[in-house]
Formats: sequence, C-alpha cells, structure tokens
Amino acid sequence: MHDSPSPSRLLAKVLRDTLKLDGPFDSQADLVEALKVRCARFHISWHPDDLAQALAMVGSNVALPTLATTRKHLRNAPHAPLDTPPLTREESARFLANLRARYRERRHVS
Repeated sequence: MHDSPSPSRLLAKVLRDTLKLDGPFDSQADLVEALKVRCARFHISWHPDDLAQALAMVGSNVALPTLATTRKHLRNAPHAPLDTPPLTREESARFLANLRARYRERRHVS
C-alpha cells in the first residue's frame, strides 16, 4: 500500500523554490502570499495547517522572514501627519467609558 505524499511536504518543496526564485522577502506574510500564488499557478490545493507545517519544515533548515521583520519596517516607515489632533486624556476616558457601556448593554440584550 502506497501512502500519498503529505501536502505539506509538497508545499515545502514549492516553498523552497519560491524562496530561491522570488526572494528575498521582507516579511513572512509576503513569502506566504508568493507561495499561495505559486500554488494557484500549479493548481496545488492547500490547507492553512499544511502551510504552517511547510513553513516549519523549511524554517528548520533555512532562515525565514519573521513577523518581527515586518514590525521593524513599520516602525521605520515614514508616518503621515495626523489630520486631527490626538485625543486628550479626558476625551479618551469618556470614549472608553461609552464603549464599555455599549458593550454591557449588548451583553444584556443578547
């Protein structure tokens, strides 16, 4: 009896090719998106668990981009000036109190 290969093993092979051919990637999200595009091109179906296993397999041997990379880029990205001034402490407190009151009302209505 032949066991069919695990989808995550196939995805790991495609992931390695994606890293070689399309890399480097700034974030893991970019890498996963490129992997999904490549899978669609080759008509390879996948499940999120299979993607996670493939990332773990390849990540055990190869340095993959991380979410921290993404956060670092976001921290260093230029920010547009705010159109409105930030809330004062009092405005923030009122907003939070109103939000909590609405949440409590919804919980009691449901």
